[in-house]
Amino acid sequence: PVSDAKEFTSPSSNVGFLMKEAKSGLLFRICCSPQTARQHSYVPEPGFRKGLEASKDRLITDRMVEFGIYDVNMYGSVYNSRNVKFLNLIMGEKSENLEKLLALLNVKFVASSRQPELTGFKLVNQSQPANLYKAERFLERAFLVGNPIVIKDEYEILKRLSEGDFDPANDVILEDNENLGDRFILMPTPQHKPVPTDKAEITSYAPNKIIIEANVSGSPKFLVLSDTYYPGWKAIVDGKYQKIIRADYILRAVYLAPGSHHVEFIYSPMSFKLGIIISLLTLLIILTSVVYYNIIIK
Repeated sequence: PVSDAKEFTSPSSNVGFLMKEAKSGLLFRICCSPQTARQHSYVPEPGFRKGLEASKDRLITDRMVEFGIYDVNMYGSVYNSRNVKFLNLIMGEKSENLEKLLALLNVKFVASSRQPELTGFKLVNQSQPANLYKAERFLERAFLVGNPIVIKDEYEILKRLSEGDFDPANDVILEDNENLGDRFILMPTPQHKPVPTDKAEITSYAPNKIIIEANVSGSPKFLVLSDTYYPGWKAIVDGKYQKIIRADYILRAVYLAPGSHHVEFIYSPMSFKLGIIISLLTLLIILTSVVYYNIIIK
């Protein structure tokens, strides 16, 4: 059915609330409850337009793109297998650590058509399709942790995340510690917990480049960025390239020694560079052919 563009992109009650919240400059993500997502699969509203409007307040996947609101479910057509498995811990059967998993993924707001079975969430906006609930505690998009836990088996990692005594504010699960050597004691000890002077602040956040200013006190820490670990991303710490570590199954992290650090995450895949080279060579061949045809043949 034809829909007016302004009607499609006009903020609904919950969206308007979230857009005002986003103006504060603090990055956050949103999520709809599993029950709300299932409810929208059969669209209880009468008529296409009312159903389309209700999808905004339910924070249905992909509807937040035009409003610049970050959805924990990402964009619906670009899932990878690890993300799907991780999100199944949230959207599938209830895990023991559901609140912790939401906090780890920077989720600040949840839309639900009924009171969510979560602790630490309060009602902040009422809407007919779904109410909006705010997390009293959530982790920022970039944060520092001091307790590394090495688990190499994927199943065991997911189990620890959903059932174990995992605390995302203090712990980070790593799958590879070969490049750390003796620089970090891989045992959870009290002195490795973040201290009040530890700080990680995102100063620039763009699709292909993220800049973070971090300060590490006491013992070394891991800077965790709750964005997807994906080939092509590179990390530059204080002007030097550094390995990005896969953290907590799907996220990115870099090791930081005590002190102040300037960290950049840059998306620079080899496929993109090859594409540029091939395009330039193709252009050169076309131009050469045109010149040859006009000068030699004519």
